[in-house]
Amino acid sequence: MSTSALKPAPRNLFMDDEEIRQRLISAKIHYGSLRKLSPCVGISYKNLSRYLLLQRSPAGFCRNKLELFLSDIFPANHPYKRRFASKIDSIKLSPELAELVGIMFGDGEVKADGGMRLSFDPLKDSYFINNRAMPLILEQIAPNKITFESYNRISFPKASFVNWLVSAGFSTGSRPINDARIPEWCFLKEEYLTSFIRGLFDTDGTFTFIGHNAEIMLGRFSAKYTYFPKQLTDSLIALGIQAKLQQSKDGRYKIRITSRENILLFFALIGSSNPKHIVRFLLWRISNKPVRIDAQPIEELFSEVRRLCCLDFSALDAPFFWNSSNRLFYNWLAEDSEFLFASNLRESINCRALIELLLNHYPPNYIASILKLRRRSIKRWSAGSRKISVEHLVSVLDALFKKTSYDKLEELCYVR
Repeated sequence: MSTSALKPAPRNLFMDDEEIRQRLISAKIHYGSLRKLSPCVGISYKNLSRYLLLQRSPAGFCRNKLELFLSDIFPANHPYKRRFASKIDSIKLSPELAELVGIMFGDGEVKADGGMRLSFDPLKDSYFINNRAMPLILEQIAPNKITFESYNRISFPKASFVNWLVSAGFSTGSRPINDARIPEWCFLKEEYLTSFIRGLFDTDGTFTFIGHNAEIMLGRFSAKYTYFPKQLTDSLIALGIQAKLQQSKDGRYKIRITSRENILLFFALIGSSNPKHIVRFLLWRISNKPVRIDAQPIEELFSEVRRLCCLDFSALDAPFFWNSSNRLFYNWLAEDSEFLFASNLRESINCRALIELLLNHYPPNYIASILKLRRRSIKRWSAGSRKISVEHLVSVLDALFKKTSYDKLEELCYVR
């Protein structure tokens, strides 16, 4: 027998971390799972998972053992990448794809081995998952299968889509640690950006109430983020929606949209595909009712909206926008159009000069009684320490038109 037959297969030692990760992915597929692979290598399942996600680099004895094992099952020149890698499908950019990426950014998890998971609240998000998220997944990703890992999480592996996400700037593993950002292609069109924000809002946002005042809040983002919260806030402002970035005592970031005009603009431009947000918005807008979804089952809220405006959520087209495309709400939209016009008018008017002109014609007590306010509110308007509300601005302009010509108002009150 020749001595060459006794020589072991050549081993590719001194691998870099990326090569170890690629070989681990192949070995995982070969053995079925990391749990089955772990006893064969002699390294714990948790450490193998960390190596796979590049959260930890193997060192010392563990690295030697891992490289030796991977060289044994994949000798030199073995086409392990070509054998197990899946072809990257051509991905067409679309608003639906941007919304799905926003959903994954919110409550999704993307793994380096091609696995993807989406978590949800089964009591509040079942309609959204079944009627919006899963159809988007099937249409945009076409995964090998969709399985319920538990009552509040679905799994849908697709290695080619994960490869495309990574190539498009979406990081796998921990997004805060990897300093994740809005993908650059989402800024190519306004429709892509609004769809991304909608997906993020539907999974990691809330429509809530502070007292009787409505508020939209996006996320409680980790303090480890260095760029994303500011980038998202700037994107909302660029869309014309005034958003405030705040940091809580625990270091987490949250983005708040508080005024009525900005909430209306948000739902007109960005909208929502999640019925739990839509139902709370409609009850606030139509009946001025602050709804806390934890205190009342969502099915009861659906029934209440159906009684108020004959809207059937089972036949609701997603996404939902609060604009002229919704003819069912024509009367309320007409009111909001007037409100937003007056809001824009307020920004162009010198309110202090307007109040001083009003005081020249009427005594403060009379103005307070007509507007159903206290006299000190009129004084604060005049001093500029409080901004006049849109509703009261309309009443003030009506009163002044009876006493002053339009040319006089334009001369004294408009900011040049």
